[in-house]
Amino acid sequence: TTVRRGKGDQSTPLAYELFETAAARRPNSVAITSNRRQISYFELQALASRTAATLLAFGIGREDIVALLLPRDDRLVAGILGVLKAQAVFLAIDPSYPAGRIDMMLRTSKPACLLTVPDLLSRAPAGYDGRRFLLNDEVADAANPYELQTAQSGQRPPSPHNAAYIVYTSGSTGAPKGVIIEQRGLGNLWAYLASHFSPEETRAVIQFASPGFDAIVWEIGMCLATGGSLCMYGSDVNRTAADLETYIREADATIATLTPSVIRQLDPRGVASLRTLVSAGEECSGDIVDAWSREHKIINAYGPAEATVCVTANERLIASGRTPIALGEPISNASIYVLDCHLLPRPTGAAGELYVGGVGVGRCYVGRPD
Repeated sequence: TTVRRGKGDQSTPLAYELFETAAARRPNSVAITSNRRQISYFELQALASRTAATLLAFGIGREDIVALLLPRDDRLVAGILGVLKAQAVFLAIDPSYPAGRIDMMLRTSKPACLLTVPDLLSRAPAGYDGRRFLLNDEVADAANPYELQTAQSGQRPPSPHNAAYIVYTSGSTGAPKGVIIEQRGLGNLWAYLASHFSPEETRAVIQFASPGFDAIVWEIGMCLATGGSLCMYGSDVNRTAADLETYIREADATIATLTPSVIRQLDPRGVASLRTLVSAGEECSGDIVDAWSREHKIINAYGPAEATVCVTANERLIASGRTPIALGEPISNASIYVLDCHLLPRPTGAAGELYVGGVGVGRCYVGRPD
């Protein structure tokens, strides 16, 4: 029958713990390169710890939602890690979103606070009356570890069933919905990435996705759970495919996760440093595999926002001219089922509806606990 289950024991670490392990192993290595600055793992961990301590000092912790309205640079990553460290729930908002979408996300999620920077305060809707915190991003003012320990002293031990983040769907099939993903799903994803991609592949990871898309947690985890360097491509809407190729070459990037529509605009010969290309977010096709698989490892990744970014990955793609491209096998601790209208498994090769299961399946939609 068409039922597949990924291997795994379901005892996954927390995502932040995976980052801390990598930071302890490579404290002086470059963690993030952006158009603003470069910072090391030690510096990033210090910034994240101070963010966590600040949130906890103001009574924000487990299951509290923290909206992040931050630029696409090290401050965004430090904010995400700091919220996770505080056991709170991050909601990353792309500052370039229309005012109406930002207002909808804040209105429906009801965050405990908004974490931003002075340059982006004006992007917060006039109707938002919640608390606003400015991110202190000076490396020289790195948090004292005792400050964080004191702030954490009253916390309960973290649970894999705590919420980790909220991501809003695009709304292509109706009104956008906020999906609540738990710590176990995020930790499982990062553990999978750490075990399936080599240090050579993740030496320099392109961060291309908008903060508002869940692919960003895939990119961050692929890098920070393995000790690589995250190369954050800027958010200038006027940038072209040629600009992306130039950035990949200058960053000497080794892996990127892109949609097929973006991949088709790139010349494989112009990004020779890439070892691995992950196609995700749209249906992959034979022409992409044919063009890229001769000189690159290419992976077709699939998963809805409701299942922590990725459910299946096909890592055995070779040029064949065939379309469509198979989804591949479930990742660790994930399951897929092809069922009929009575929810019974279909025979191998028969058509049916695709269902997903496992630790990555989200808790619920925001405001809809059913």
